[in-house]
This record gives sequence, structure tokens and C-alpha cells, in this order.
Amino acid sequence: LLFGNVIWERVKRISTTVAPPTIQMSAAHNYDVFISYSRKDLEEVSTFVEMLKTRIPTLEVWMDLEGITAADEFDEKIISAIDASSYVIFAVSPNSNSIGEGSSKWTKKELVYAKNTGKKVIPVLLSGAELNNWFLFEFGRVDCIDSTNKHQIEKLLKNIAKWSNKELVKPQKEKKVQNTLIMETFISTALTILGGYGVNKA
Repeated sequence: LLFGNVIWERVKRISTTVAPPTIQMSAAHNYDVFISYSRKDLEEVSTFVEMLKTRIPTLEVWMDLEGITAADEFDEKIISAIDASSYVIFAVSPNSNSIGEGSSKWTKKELVYAKNTGKKVIPVLLSGAELNNWFLFEFGRVDCIDSTNKHQIEKLLKNIAKWSNKELVKPQKEKKVQNTLIMETFISTALTILGGYGVNKA
């Protein structure tokens, strides 16, 4: 009995000194933006995404570049990516928002799932595009962003940066203009000082 009591006391000591297991919670979202698009528009959409990441360097963007392999595997891949994203940008074009032969069936599937899971969908009109058919019916009341309109794109960038809590950097051209103005001001000031100094010396 004494031996049993000794063992029990040791077990209690060990149980009080061992820390409980910690549970690591995964982040709510792994991506900021999911890009829904037709692969026929890959070049134009890639340029748009590059602009997004240039202006918001820490923005996490999910965009399928590999294409469809096995349908079931692709479904699971798309669902996981949308679930892990905060927003969905729909690249609108005749290829992505038409219904029928030659259209992209995946964009409709992606948008239906995004809408059903409460994701914010942002339609971005590629060059000369407009919403048609089912897409117009579903998103006609949503403000569309014209990718060729500088002011609308700037507004989109500011909103995405705000929603994602990310830094928005100024356009490279604007930075160059500012640097040029600073240099011109410096040179002008220096010449004024030197000119005044020359007059005093005379």
C-alpha cells in the first residue's frame, strides 16, 4: 500500500508539471485576392495582376496558371483557393462571361461558389468588355471597374489596400516626377545661393 501511494504521488507531480498541448490556429485567409478569368485572356490578366502586385507589393494573389488536369482535382483546388481568399476579382471579357460553345465554364462555377460562400466579387472589365447574359443578371448592380480607366483603377487599388490592410505604393512614373522636381528645386536653390554669393564677392 505504501509503495502504491508513492507511485500515485509521483504520477500527480508529473501531471501537474507537464504543460497542456498548444493548439495552433491557422490564419483565416492565406490569400487576399482570387483571380477568376478565362485562360484565353492570360496575357492581359497577367499584366493586370503584375500591376496589382507592383502597387501593393505584399498583396497575396491566387491565380491558376497551370490549367485544368483532372476535373475532380481541379474542383478541389479551386474551392480551396476561394475559401482561402478574402476577395474575388472577376476579369470580364467575351471569353469569361459568355455562355455557350467556346466560353469559360469555370468562371461561372467559381463565381457561383464565391457568391454562395459570401465572398466579395469585384468585376474588372478588360479592354472593351461588358457584362453579358447570366453574369449581367447576377452582377449587373455591382460597380464594375474599367481596366482602361486610370481613375477607376486607382480607386480599386486604394480599396484593396485598405480592405487587406496593405501598403499602397505610388506609381513608378509619379516617383520619378517627384524626384525630378526635388532635384530641380535643389539646383535652383543652389544657383540662387551661388549667384548671391558671387554678387557679394564682387
